[in-house]
Amino acid sequence: MIEEYLRNQYEDYVDGLDIYENKTSLVLSRIIIKPEFRDKGIGSNIMADLTTYADKNKQIVVLTPSNDFGGNKNRLIQFYKRFNFKHNQGQYKSLEFRDAMIRYPKLNEDNRPIIKTLLREALNVPEVITPPNIPNSRNFWHGGRLDEYSDVIAQKNGRYEFGAGLYLTTQHEVAQKYAKGSRKMYIITVENGVDINKAFLPLNEVVRFINTYVIATKRKELIGILEKYDTDGKIKAYVFNNVILNHKAVKPSNTKVLRQFLVENGIDYEIINNAFGFGEDMMVLYNMNKILNTIVFGPKDRMEDYNFETNN
Repeated sequence: MIEEYLRNQYEDYVDGLDIYENKTSLVLSRIIIKPEFRDKGIGSNIMADLTTYADKNKQIVVLTPSNDFGGNKNRLIQFYKRFNFKHNQGQYKSLEFRDAMIRYPKLNEDNRPIIKTLLREALNVPEVITPPNIPNSRNFWHGGRLDEYSDVIAQKNGRYEFGAGLYLTTQHEVAQKYAKGSRKMYIITVENGVDINKAFLPLNEVVRFINTYVIATKRKELIGILEKYDTDGKIKAYVFNNVILNHKAVKPSNTKVLRQFLVENGIDYEIINNAFGFGEDMMVLYNMNKILNTIVFGPKDRMEDYNFETNN
């Protein structure tokens, strides 16, 4: 994806870069060059890379210049015209986009027939998204940057109050709150698995985990607490997890180890009902292998029903 490439290529020079991409188009939502690097050709290099990518993939590019973030709208219009952007009106008008400027890909000497084909394809892109209907699975929303998430990433302090995993919700409004700025909205389809509330952990494995990864000053206390829940050498997995979280017993750098420990013991996620007061289900996903499908839900996409089914 071009957004990820440009972010990596110019990460030292930009404060913000948001591009929404599908098969036929690129929407440049935001590009902010750091003040100390403005007027040094960074913006031109980024646009050259972006338009080259668009031409190669036969994609329309749209954007709307503004005075936001220290920009000058009139100067930006002239800047984008250097890269073959036109005002989205008259003979260049596309009914698919409301953006102020549009750029058609350079395909051959006579673009008109191919441009018409591209416009027809763009107009046929469905505005109403139909979530997957995969047997033995559930759909959730996620607001964030899922392309940066993996099993080896540790979570930041204060970001795992419900557990060390990927946070998903059935409530569209909840996910939207976490999809601001450069973050995105995703529809995540998760295969049904083992909920932590229905699982048990061997006490000896729990003790071994505590003695290895828990903050040293808290180890003895936590072992004493958990031993009270011992039933035939096992304890309920959610009890272990809650004790670890409530006592802030692991450093943020060890949240990845906590998640791996749960997965290795056959636990895939935890479902929490009404976590934010909307009657929704929140899933804290530990096992990333349970993700069956991911859809990026763009700013122009629509659905008939934005909220997914709950277990209530």
